[in-house]
Amino acid sequence: MPDLIERDLSLRAADAAHAALMYPDDVLAAQDLTTSQKRAILASWASDDRAVIGDPTRRQLPSGAVVRLREITRALTALDRLTRPAPSEEWRAARWSSDRRRRIARWIARRAPPPGDDDEPPPAPAAALPLRLEPAG
Repeated sequence: MPDLIERDLSLRAADAAHAALMYPDDVLAAQDLTTSQKRAILASWASDDRAVIGDPTRRQLPSGAVVRLREITRALTALDRLTRPAPSEEWRAARWSSDRRRRIARWIARRAPPPGDDDEPPPAPAAALPLRLEPAG
C-alpha cells in the first residue's frame, strides 16, 4: 500500500512540474524530476487522450505546445537507454559471436543457388508425345 501512495504522490508532483515543460527534451533535461516522474510525464503525453483531433501523430501538451508523437517516443527510448545498465563483457562477446554466425549464415545462403533453380525447361508430358504406330506384321 505505501508503494501506491508513493507512486500517486510521485505522479502528482510530475503533473505539477510538467505544466511548465514545453517539449520532450525539456523533460529529459529536467534535473528536479526522477526517472520515474520523467517516464510518467512522457507516457501521459504519448497517450491517446492528448491526440490532436484530425492528426493522430501529434499530441497537445498541457503547456499548449503541439509535439509529434515520434519525438515523445524518441525521448522515452533515450530515457530507457540512460537507465539501462551497461552490458557485461561476457554478454558483448556472446552477442558478437551470435551476430557473426548469423551474418555468415546469411552470406552463405545468398551465395548458394536456391534449390530447384535450373534453366532447363520442364519435361513434356507423356500425352503430348506423338504416337508412332508400327505396321503389324
